[in-house]
Amino acid sequence: MADEAVKLLSGENVEMNVCKENVYIWREADFRIKMTLEFEKIYELEHVDWDYGIKNCVYSVNGRDFKDLNCMRGHVIKKFPMTRDDCGYELRKYPDGKKFLFYWEDIPTFDDGDREWDSMKYRAVFCDENGVNVIHCHEGYKLPRIRICVGMKKVSAEFLRWLVYIGCPYDKFPEKI
Repeated sequence: MADEAVKLLSGENVEMNVCKENVYIWREADFRIKMTLEFEKIYELEHVDWDYGIKNCVYSVNGRDFKDLNCMRGHVIKKFPMTRDDCGYELRKYPDGKKFLFYWEDIPTFDDGDREWDSMKYRAVFCDENGVNVIHCHEGYKLPRIRICVGMKKVSAEFLRWLVYIGCPYDKFPEKI
């Protein structure tokens, strides 16, 4: 798998799989807008043992290395206005200067399982020399999986506005669906 866009470099309690579907559904926080994003490939890093979440997981996306969820961390450049206070969009910058869109959302929890595995939702969108990529996860006290979508090919028109903010060159823009 030397030519794969995503590589699992190391980690505890984690395995990598290629998803059969190459479509990712992006719902806006108010649930009124649902956007379809089509990718060349979607990968999933998933925990192996239900007693433990993913830990010390180092992976590469088109040569850019991340550990666990540090793909979501960066200097905040701009916060976008929201009508809710339990979610948000931010334009952020990695230490190397690359801009990315960060989305976070608190998820209501109803039991210990929710709090353990599914109390937060995170997304990072960035552009590299191979195109636009999305990293998505839900987590709680434990991290169950990281979904990595690479090479955005087609997208709902409403999503294109975000690509301008992250500085994506127009030749890397995906087709409109």
